[in-house]
Amino acid sequence: MLEELSGGTVNVHRVDTEPPLPAITEKEVRHATRRDQTLTTLVKVVQTGLGRKELPKGPYTHVLDELSYARGVLVRGTQVLIPSELEGRAAALAHEGQQGIEGTLCNL
Repeated sequence: MLEELSGGTVNVHRVDTEPPLPAITEKEVRHATRRDQTLTTLVKVVQTGLGRKELPKGPYTHVLDELSYARGVLVRGTQVLIPSELEGRAAALAHEGQQGIEGTLCNL
């Protein structure tokens, strides 16, 4: 990112020396969701409402009523539920550029 100052001076805030990580596409999330056993179970519960009581306690059970399923992806509001196989890549993308804690959290 460049910031132009008075007198023609330019501050450079970041220089990337490596190519950026490829973004995670909706198609990748959709395919990984189908392979993720936990998310597949959640999809069935969200779509049918059946099996709620049998659902094991986990990170999603307290927000189950906030989840929806659209275009093959589970979402909570505007947040996409990332399948476990993509979590590492999503975290790496969020950390890209080493922008500190606040910058990383804004990217998630």
